[in-house]
Amino acid sequence: MASDATPGNKRQKIENLDKAPDQDDHDVDMPAASPVKTVAGNASDYSSWSVQQLMKMYYGRLFPHQDMFKWLAYGNDSKHPQADLAYFHKREFCFTLDGDIFVRYQSFKDGEELRAAINNKLPAKIDIGPVYNVDPKHRNAYAGLEGNRKFMPVERELVFDIDLTDYDDVRTCGKGAHICNKCWPLMAVAIKILDMGLRQDFGFKHILWVFSGRRGVHAWVCDPRARKMSDEARSAVASFLSVHKGQEKGISRLTTSAASKDHPFLDAAYQCLEEVWTEVILPQQQLFESSEHWTAALAHIPDPDVRDKLGRAWSSNGKGRASNDSDDLNVARWNELVHELALMSRVWLLGLAGQDA
Repeated sequence: MASDATPGNKRQKIENLDKAPDQDDHDVDMPAASPVKTVAGNASDYSSWSVQQLMKMYYGRLFPHQDMFKWLAYGNDSKHPQADLAYFHKREFCFTLDGDIFVRYQSFKDGEELRAAINNKLPAKIDIGPVYNVDPKHRNAYAGLEGNRKFMPVERELVFDIDLTDYDDVRTCGKGAHICNKCWPLMAVAIKILDMGLRQDFGFKHILWVFSGRRGVHAWVCDPRARKMSDEARSAVASFLSVHKGQEKGISRLTTSAASKDHPFLDAAYQCLEEVWTEVILPQQQLFESSEHWTAALAHIPDPDVRDKLGRAWSSNGKGRASNDSDDLNVARWNELVHELALMSRVWLLGLAGQDA
C-alpha cells in the first residue's frame, strides 16, 4: 500500500521489493517526525494544515493498522497450533520519508509495533515487501551464506497493476494522471475481466482490489499457492492474461495466441466487453466523432479498401448521423465498421474456397 506523495514532488517508485538487493542498500537511520503544531482558530478548518499535520491525524485516527496486520499475518496472529507467530515479523516494509529517504527492511512483531512506527515516522509512502526466510532486520547476519541459509524471499502476493495511462490511446477525455467519470468505466471493465480470469481460469479466491492512490488500481491475489508461486509461474499467469503488447508505428500489437479464437480468456473477455463498449465507452469517449480519432481507429484495419471507404464516408458526413438518426454517432459508425469487416471476411473466405476448388 502506498500513500500519495506531496503534490508537485515527484517520487521514485520502489520496484521489486521481492528481490534481495545488496546488503547495505537503503540501510539508513530513520529521523523522528517533526512535532505537529497546534493550528489556531477553528479546529475543523484543515485548509491551513501542513501535509505533516494532516498525515499525523490520518495515521493516528484513520489508518487501519490492525486490519493490515490481520490481513498480512494470514492467520498467524492466532493461538492455533499451526500458527507461525514469527511469520509477520519476517515481512518487509519500506518507508519513504520526507526528502525521498527510502528506508527498507523494516519489520514489526505485530500490529501495535507497526502502528507505533508509522505514527512516529509519518512516512509519505509505505511499500509492502515479501516475507523472507528470516527477519529482514537481521539480514546482514546471513551475508555470504548459500542455499536455503542465505537471506531470500519465500512468499509474496501476486500483484497486478492497471493504470489509466495504459488507455491513453483510446480515451479522449484526458491523458496522463487525468481521471474522470468518462474514463473510469475503462478501469471498471478491466477489473471485471481480470477478476473473472483470475477466478475462473486459475481458481484464485482471495483477491483484494485497491485504488492505487493516483491513476489506477492494484489487484492483490492472496491465496497461499499464489503467494508461493515461482517467478516463472507468475510470468506464465501474466502472459496468459496479456493480449495487448504495446504499439508499433501507431498500431496495437496483440499476442499470437490471444489473436486466435481458440484462446479461452479472449472469448470470455469479449462477451464481457461487448455491452459496455457500445453502451458506455463509445458514447462517452467519442472515438469516432472526429477525423483525428476515427483515423487512428481505422489504422488498425489491415484492408486499405475498407479504411478508404469508411474514411471518405465519414468525412463527407461531418458530424451528422452515419445511419439511423436515433443512434449515437460513434455507435453508428462502429456498427458500419463491423459490417464492413464482416463483408471483408466473407470475401476472403470465398476466395479461399475458390482456391481449394
